[in-house]
Parts: sequence; C-alpha cells; structure tokens
Amino acid sequence: MAPQKTTAHVGRVYRVTWWWRALAVFFLAFSSLGGIKELTQVVSGDAEPAFGNMAALFLFVIVGIYLVALAFKATVTLSDDAVEFYSLFSRKRLFFSQIRGRRAYAVDGGGEVGGTTRYMKLEPNDDRLSPLSIPKDTFAFDAMFHDWFNKLPDLDAMDKRKPKSSNFGLA
Repeated sequence: MAPQKTTAHVGRVYRVTWWWRALAVFFLAFSSLGGIKELTQVVSGDAEPAFGNMAALFLFVIVGIYLVALAFKATVTLSDDAVEFYSLFSRKRLFFSQIRGRRAYAVDGGGEVGGTTRYMKLEPNDDRLSPLSIPKDTFAFDAMFHDWFNKLPDLDAMDKRKPKSSNFGLA
C-alpha cells in the first residue's frame, strides 16, 4: 500500500471511554474500602487476621490500581504518517506505509459471566513487524477514525473470496 500523506488526522488522540474509566475507579474504591474494613476489624480486635482474606484484598487493590492506571494512560493516536497504540507498559506504532490491511475479530470470555471483546487489527505488510490489535469498544473513536479504518483493505473479505483448497486427510 502506498504511503498515505494527509494531515486530516494530525494529533488525533483517542482515550479510553469514560465508563471504562469510571468502572476502574469504582473497582479500586470498592476493593480499597473492603481492605480498610478488614484491617480496622483486625486492628480493633473484632476479627482474627486471616491470611487468605488479606491476600485477596491486597490482590484486588493491586488489580484496581493497574486498571485505573491503564484506563487513564492508554491512548490510540493518529498522526500524519502513523497510528500508535499506547498501553501501560508498551507502545506500538505502525506507519501507514507498513499497513497491509485491516481485520476484525472477537474473543469470547467464556465462563458463566461470558462477555466478548471485539478487536480492530491492523496487519503489517512485513512479517517482521507485529500486528496492532486495538480493543474496539474500549476507546472513544469518532467517525473520522472509523472512516480511516474502513478505507483500509479488508483482509477478512479478501480471505473469503479466495478459493479454498484442502488436502486434509490425503496422503
């Protein structure tokens, strides 16, 4: 794909939606209050210290801190020549000239609660580069981002049109 030179998306930064941020803050607050309650009961002598309870509450607080940090740090940026995905511990960038096309896929959470996470995936045209997968419903993307993404070649549709040949079961 030829490099796309355009200044339409210079400096467009997409952040995690407000409700994901609120959920992360709520989880941290709820787990912290549970930890404080447990600690005050142990300190006041109303309850015996239970290692399992303390460890679980500590783990919930750590997970809450991680979720809040991720919710307020993660961004997707469209610049004049690249798309970048920042997360808490990583930064991935694909230049427009390196993008072969787009895909969409979903990961099922399974279990009783279930839940499905949908991703938008940018496939590079070089096997040495890693693809860029972005959770679709986590970020507050606008119409311009979706227009840009939908203009990329749809690799899923191309795969469906290819003839399927199989030698499965043949010697």
